[in-house]
Amino acid sequence: MKNGKVLKIVWLISFIISIVVFVMTSIVLSDTYEIYNKTYYLPLLIIEIINIIFGVLFFIKNKITKSYVIIYLIFILITFFIPIYHNGNTYAPTGPNSHLMGLAFNERYLNIYGINIIKIINILK
Repeated sequence: MKNGKVLKIVWLISFIISIVVFVMTSIVLSDTYEIYNKTYYLPLLIIEIINIIFGVLFFIKNKITKSYVIIYLIFILITFFIPIYHNGNTYAPTGPNSHLMGLAFNERYLNIYGINIIKIINILK
């Protein structure tokens, strides 16, 4: 491809977003009493290593071929559906006879970019 700048910018944005989401879920949300946090570190590490390899290839090579672009887009698509963070919070339900119910639990499976995969799967159904 002649114009690899767009691809480099997309890679840089995806890399920064993944780091920001990791900091948000690991540090900011971990101190919240109502939140259940679990991070799957092995898939996160593998995805980030592959992402760094792509970044090194994009910034070292002067000419980026279409095959690199297609493989990177497939990689982004695959990582979009891999749950990395499992978050949940408890809350008191509202509505009629809510005083008879216990606490409710809202579960979220987030991908590396912080997008809730459960909502995506429900949309695709």
